[in-house]
Amino acid sequence: MPHYVSWVLKVQGTSDPNNIDVRGEPKFFMDGRVYNGPWGRPQNDGPALRAIALINYANQLIAKGRMQEVKDTLYSTDLNKPVWSQDSGFGAGRMGEIQRRFICFHGIKFDLEYVAHQWQQTSFDLWEE
Repeated sequence: MPHYVSWVLKVQGTSDPNNIDVRGEPKFFMDGRVYNGPWGRPQNDGPALRAIALINYANQLIAKGRMQEVKDTLYSTDLNKPVWSQDSGFGAGRMGEIQRRFICFHGIKFDLEYVAHQWQQTSFDLWEE
């Protein structure tokens, strides 16, 4: 799960080549790049699904006494406060490579803000699966 969290935080800070909010992107490459081919956009269900997964993980961390980790990486009420996170090496090739650092925002709050502001907007194939 930590690799997934790192990936989410990485893609949330990615600029979108399709000129939409990256959170509405339906598809990414494994290395975190946004898929730039033709596809139905935006698909606004992704942020809600990600938030559910991250909330479940945050609850597990809290149950293990790791509240500060949740506050540092998964949820903050301050959307203007970016945090430094470290790429877990997900998709980086062989282990031992120098890991990149990048600015990200707190995953749960960032996605929930998107849902709160986009829920009435037109979306492509919402909840298609």
